[in-house]
Amino acid sequence: MLVVGEYSVDAIELGAGGYGAVYKGKETATGKPVAVKVLSHGRMRVAAIQHEVKLMQNARHKHVIELYVHIQQEDKSFLVMELAEHGELFSRVIDKGNLDEPEAKVYFAQIMGALDFLHGRGIAHRDLKLENVLLDAQDNCKICDFGLAHQYDFDASGKMIKTTLRDICGSKSYAAPEVLAGRGYDGFATDVWSCGICLFAMLAGFFPLDGANASDWRFTRVVQAVADRKSLTHTIFSFYQRPCVLSDEAAALIDAMMSVYPQSRASVADVLHSAWLCGRDKCAPLVAPAQRYLKEIQGNAYEADGAPQYRHAYFLEAGANTLGLQMSMDILEDESFAPVAPVYRTAQLMADMPPLTRQRARTGSALTSLLQ
Repeated sequence: MLVVGEYSVDAIELGAGGYGAVYKGKETATGKPVAVKVLSHGRMRVAAIQHEVKLMQNARHKHVIELYVHIQQEDKSFLVMELAEHGELFSRVIDKGNLDEPEAKVYFAQIMGALDFLHGRGIAHRDLKLENVLLDAQDNCKICDFGLAHQYDFDASGKMIKTTLRDICGSKSYAAPEVLAGRGYDGFATDVWSCGICLFAMLAGFFPLDGANASDWRFTRVVQAVADRKSLTHTIFSFYQRPCVLSDEAAALIDAMMSVYPQSRASVADVLHSAWLCGRDKCAPLVAPAQRYLKEIQGNAYEADGAPQYRHAYFLEAGANTLGLQMSMDILEDESFAPVAPVYRTAQLMADMPPLTRQRARTGSALTSLLQ
């Protein structure tokens, strides 16, 4: 056991990442349980640690993990935080397989309420995922891990200065297409995409995508489906020869949050006033992302064989070079392959369903104990 200031740190590891680990601890005088994030200065710059501390101090909200104190030593920093006794929301979903809509609705309302607060403070989290939502002893959600968060500046009048962000960061299965494309992005819009992934995973029990770029054939087909005014959510379920089990309101909300075109993506306010969270009588109407997005891509369509065709330049704007994947899909659609295509497609797609697996924002070698 290590004593740091007024706290003792146990060897019980609660979680680990590329730059450090989180351990269980307690306040020595009172015995109050805490979580202690131990960050090595050899792995993470002191300035970056101080940035995370400053963000957490600016993010005090009932559904955000509270930072109690920051203790800096010569080679390590200790962030003493509120302990969330029930662990990750990710683990809750894994244990149950998936969450029913009433249970997920409670968690999701808390997450979005916290995100609304953070965005109001100019904070884009940039690594929202089920692993970074913790549950306290009363099963209330607590957003954690601000290591990749960005703080937008405010001018003298108090107006937020929204600069374009360019860091490619976050966890691949949760990252928005514009982040992976590396062409610049709005941090708030990318947070909404990540929360859309969280909601889909909670309700369906699997990830909708491995990644929102050309390396995942699902994304290519989703982009085309949305351009054809189809539901993104229903399209993903159709990949696995299964009906969508989500309510119409849940599917519509996910479609809006996962619009592949960020300018047409739902805002946090849209989500908080959606039919799924508020009920039909109290909701504000969501404009279908496919309808908003269609106007942006119609100039890239051309007629062939009596049907609209979408140029590969359109997919590139969405962050996906789809030529090779598109050719593979065309082969499957060829009539000469009709007898074997269903069998081939079903076997391949079921094998390719993205399972819920832990996502790390950064990769690195296995951590040695930071308490030595």
